[in-house]
Amino acid sequence: MSEIVSGNCPKCGEEIEDYGTQELLDMTVYYPFTCKKCGFEGREWYDLTFTGFTDNEGNEIATVEKKEEWDIDRYK
Repeated sequence: MSEIVSGNCPKCGEEIEDYGTQELLDMTVYYPFTCKKCGFEGREWYDLTFTGFTDNEGNEIATVEKKEEWDIDRYK
């Protein structure tokens, strides 16, 4: 069996170019795909991990690496 590589077909190894819409399932997300080379259809899965907070404009408020700096009381 060949090495598993994200973004490559698990059957033939070709780069996947045709992804469908991502789907969320509990704490995982998957992307349905079809390989243009061999026609294999499957799902590419990823685990979700909490990494931090931003405000509504995307400005970083706190990340897991900076949790000692969090001032949660200012957001109450």
